[in-house]
Amino acid sequence: MSEQARITSLYEKLDKERNKAAADLAAALRDTVTQRLDREAFVDLLTREVGKYRAAEEGLCFGRIDSEKGDQTYIGRVGLFDDDFEPLLLDWRAPAARPFYTATAANPEGVVLRRHFRVRDRELCDFHDDELLTDTTALLDALNAPRTATMRDIVSTIQAEQDEIIRYSGPGVLVIEGGPGTGKTAVALHRVAYLLYTRRERLSRHGVLIVGPNTGFLRYVGDVLPSLGETDVVFATPGELYPGVTTDLEDTPPLQRLKGDISVLDLLAVAVADRQELPDDPIEIELDDVVVPLDAHTTAVAREKTRYYDLPHNAARKYFFLALAEELVAPALRLIGVDWPEIEEDVRHELRHSPVLRDAVDRLWPLLTPEQLLADLYEGRCFRIGAPELYRPEAEAWTVSDVPLLDELADLLGSDGTAERAAKREEAEHLEYARGVMDVLSIDKRADSDEYIVTDFVNAEVLAARHEARDHRTLAERAADDRTWTYAHVVVDEAQELSAMDWRVLLRRCPNKS
Repeated sequence: MSEQARITSLYEKLDKERNKAAADLAAALRDTVTQRLDREAFVDLLTREVGKYRAAEEGLCFGRIDSEKGDQTYIGRVGLFDDDFEPLLLDWRAPAARPFYTATAANPEGVVLRRHFRVRDRELCDFHDDELLTDTTALLDALNAPRTATMRDIVSTIQAEQDEIIRYSGPGVLVIEGGPGTGKTAVALHRVAYLLYTRRERLSRHGVLIVGPNTGFLRYVGDVLPSLGETDVVFATPGELYPGVTTDLEDTPPLQRLKGDISVLDLLAVAVADRQELPDDPIEIELDDVVVPLDAHTTAVAREKTRYYDLPHNAARKYFFLALAEELVAPALRLIGVDWPEIEEDVRHELRHSPVLRDAVDRLWPLLTPEQLLADLYEGRCFRIGAPELYRPEAEAWTVSDVPLLDELADLLGSDGTAERAAKREEAEHLEYARGVMDVLSIDKRADSDEYIVTDFVNAEVLAARHEARDHRTLAERAADDRTWTYAHVVVDEAQELSAMDWRVLLRRCPNKS
């Protein structure tokens, strides 16, 4: 049977299993005889089965291993069996699939050949045979050269060193070095495959980030090791490491050096501080009895007290507001002409609820986003910073070198509250809807009735929580959208091209340095 015919037959089996699971699910949903708890458990099981088969559509079968005994085992997303329960396709998580990930030339584990398939829309586009890491240019040249004892020793040594790297279990950053064609990338990718298998539990919680110099390299990764296309792996270029930004634009070499040097951190810190302003003229804060001037000196004192806490800019705003209010209490009492404790508390309460003071905070300590502040810096609107070399007319035309700066500013500024406010609005809408449902359900219950209805057991808060939308994104999708996500493992190709600021981003993504 040809490989295409084999893959076609596996998809036919997949369709059969998926259709059966979907039919069983439909029957379970119509079932009114089985006890409710048993029915719900069965429905949940079948729902997962249908989802599993649907997810297996893309790249159902991605590999094959041939053993020394002549057996051929096909590896894929799910396990499929014939009518006699003999395996047609082995689930990649099954123990028998382990050699596909862990076998190397130095430790073949009974495998003589590992074949990788590239399948698109159920058609076999290509496949290549992996002679257990001997297929890189340097090794092939060595193997095809005249066989001498010295050459065999060299090849064996290289294979043993590759195997040691792939299975390395020590702590810290692992750097793979070597000349062109010595298989650095192949070794790194096989190491990822090895880790995805041997550390599955940990990596399934945190995932793996693979950073390549360009999208072409990332496509190459998918072709070389299709099994890395699991939902636990995020592929990204350096221009994609900040959520919401995807760019391959490059700055001039001088700008790249400026933005990539660690000294740019001082520039960013000054840019943030520049937006924590002092008023040019006193701002009049009107209270019931007096008008208190908020001048530059009072603001400076409150600003220094707030900076003492060393909080992100946006998070510190409320403390700046409280510090301003506290600094204005004494001047207000002097204008009133009394310092009675009860008057002091009234003044403090007025100041903390003053809309004019809140507006002043919006001017003097505004909410900022990384994109907004960096654009201000590039357009020359951070007035205390003289950096004409950074000016550009299209401030938000982000370059690859801007990504680590945006990432750094995200830490310096903290959240601007947009996501939190949206979540609260959604929660309030769910709660309002749930209360309406509870009102409807409770209408028919008579006051003197001893019958129980749903409202006797569930309140609106519980009902709203049960109907929260589930996050159906894969781990990789959630990780790619979350700047604070930390990965269990990060693999970087062409690391010598990364700047010090790029490495700060990567180490933030993988703080355990594993």
